[in-house]
Amino acid sequence: MPSSSKIHYLSATLLAFLSLAGQVIAAESAQLADPTPLQDAIETYSDAERHWAYEQTVTEYNRKGQPRDVLITQVDPSLPWDQRDVLIATVKGPATEREKRRYQKDREKDRRKRERGLEDRQRLRDRMDFPMSRIVSETTETRTYAVPLLPDSKSGFPMEKIKMKAWIHPESGELQGIEAKLQEAVRLKAVAKVKNLHLKIAFTRPLPEKDAVALTHLRGTAAASVLFFPVGGEVLVERKSHRWVTPYDDRFNVELGTPTAVGF
Repeated sequence: MPSSSKIHYLSATLLAFLSLAGQVIAAESAQLADPTPLQDAIETYSDAERHWAYEQTVTEYNRKGQPRDVLITQVDPSLPWDQRDVLIATVKGPATEREKRRYQKDREKDRRKRERGLEDRQRLRDRMDFPMSRIVSETTETRTYAVPLLPDSKSGFPMEKIKMKAWIHPESGELQGIEAKLQEAVRLKAVAKVKNLHLKIAFTRPLPEKDAVALTHLRGTAAASVLFFPVGGEVLVERKSHRWVTPYDDRFNVELGTPTAVGF
């Protein structure tokens, strides 16, 4: 079965690569845009993110596009740490008690690594250069931004080779989508060649009565070669059955770790 740490590693690797990596109203614009609406949209999503409970399915594909692993979990931030992310099923079917215990054990290992500072998970939202963003198009339903990524001196990855776009609703300011794509192959430290990186995220309002959006769909693809050996694959994250809850940590004023398996 795909362990929690394995899914975390694969999703974090995709994001780390990228981190290291209607009627038209206005057409292409070369001028910098006011970054406030886009930044506000992402910050609003971030504030609401920890309130969503949902069922999540993570499907891992191999380089040929064939399903390799499936992990279905129930995430509920209103519950204590050991209950907030529970394994429901794997590619083999309903999870056994042994698989559930192993999943929780892997989560606990990940949490301890983060607490000791042994694992640095960069978030894509923290790499976005909002002041240098610009509006490239706008319709009555969608405003599209071109958003450059901040340089990463630690990895030396040429961030300018990543093309990123973000979409928000021009009136409500709600975040609609994020897409980042590598424009050309990149060689790293003479032993690895990154050939393809593509991340696409969709956000929707799952509860019409609730003025908040949630991540509902994420697809990440990576292809590279290390010492001439091809590596890579694809991860698809789908979230459904959303509920709005009060985070457990808010009630007890403690912070035990992030409640989600895949972070944007």
